[in-house]
Amino acid sequence: MIPGAHLEPSDGPGRRFSRRGFLAAAAAVPVVVGLAACGTTDARATTPKVFFGLDVPFDQVGEVDRVAALVGEQPSVVSLFLKLDSDVPLARLEQMGSAGQTPFVTLEPWSLASARGQVDQPQYSLASIINGDHDTDLRTIASKLGSLGQPFYLRFAHEMNAWWYPWCEAVNGNRPGQYVHAWRHVHQLFSSETGVPIRWVWSPNRLVTSSHYKIPTLAELFPGGDVVHVLGMTGYSHDDPSPLVTFGPTVDQLKHLSSLPLVLSEIGAEGGSQASWIRQLQPFLRHDPRIQGFVYFETSPSTTGATGDYQIATSPRATSAFKEMLRSLRAS
Repeated sequence: MIPGAHLEPSDGPGRRFSRRGFLAAAAAVPVVVGLAACGTTDARATTPKVFFGLDVPFDQVGEVDRVAALVGEQPSVVSLFLKLDSDVPLARLEQMGSAGQTPFVTLEPWSLASARGQVDQPQYSLASIINGDHDTDLRTIASKLGSLGQPFYLRFAHEMNAWWYPWCEAVNGNRPGQYVHAWRHVHQLFSSETGVPIRWVWSPNRLVTSSHYKIPTLAELFPGGDVVHVLGMTGYSHDDPSPLVTFGPTVDQLKHLSSLPLVLSEIGAEGGSQASWIRQLQPFLRHDPRIQGFVYFETSPSTTGATGDYQIATSPRATSAFKEMLRSLRAS
C-alpha cells in the first residue's frame, strides 16, 4: 500500500515445480488449505473453493484470532511481509502450519530502513536485482522459507505497474523490460535454493493513470506463465459502489493477458459503502470461477499507514456484512 496521491484509481503504495508437481505436493501437505482451489478433486471436496485470507498489522496471531472469531471463520491463508533484510519469522510460520494456514509471503526488494514513498533508491533498482547485488539476502530468505518444508504463496515485487516503489519501471532509473528480467532472476535463484513448492503470485495494482509517469502495460510487465502460477492484484474501495467497480477493469485485462487463475491478493474497503461493498463481494467472486481467493487487509492509517481505514472489526455493520459474505460463499 502506498502513501499519498489518489489519482483515479490508484490505491497507494532446489528445483522449480511444474503446476502438476505443485498440486501433487500440495495435496500431500496438510498446511495447504488455502491452495485447494488448485488441488485434487479430494481437496476440493473438503476445502472451500474460494479461500479467505487475512492480513493484520505486524501479523499478530492474537489479532488474526480476534478477527476470525468476529467473522465466524479462521482464514486459511495469512499474509506476511518480508524485506531483503528482514528476519524470517520461522516460529510464526510454523505456527501458521500447525493452524492449517498457508503463508502468503510478500517479498519487497528493499530495506527495513527504506522510507515509505522513497522511490529514488538506486541500491534497490531493478538493475541491482538483475546484477545479483541482493543475491545473498535472497538466498538466505529462500533457504529459511524452504527449511519449513511447507508450500507457500510468494508475491514478489508487487504493484509494479505504478510509481511508488523503487522496483516500478516508471521510477528510480529503471528501464523497460527490467522488471521481467528481475523477476526471472529471483525465480531462478529461489528455485535453486529450495525444493518446497512455491505458488508465485504476480500482483499488479488495480489499473492506474498518471500525468507524470510513463506506466508500462500489464503485458509489458508480465514475466511469463512459466514463472508465474497465479495472477493477483491490489485493489481497495474508497467508497466504491461495488467490487465490480473496484476490480472489474483490472480483472478483465488480467484475463486477456493469461489463462492463469486469479487471486485478489490485497483488498479492503472503507467509507459509507463498506458494508454494502463487502456483501457484494460474494456474488462477484462466485461469478468468476477463475478467482480462487482473496486476502483482506484489516489495516488503517493508524496501524500501518494504510491509505484508508479498511478495518471491519471496529464496525459492527462491516463485521456483520463480512460474516454474512463468508457464510454465503460457503453455502453457494
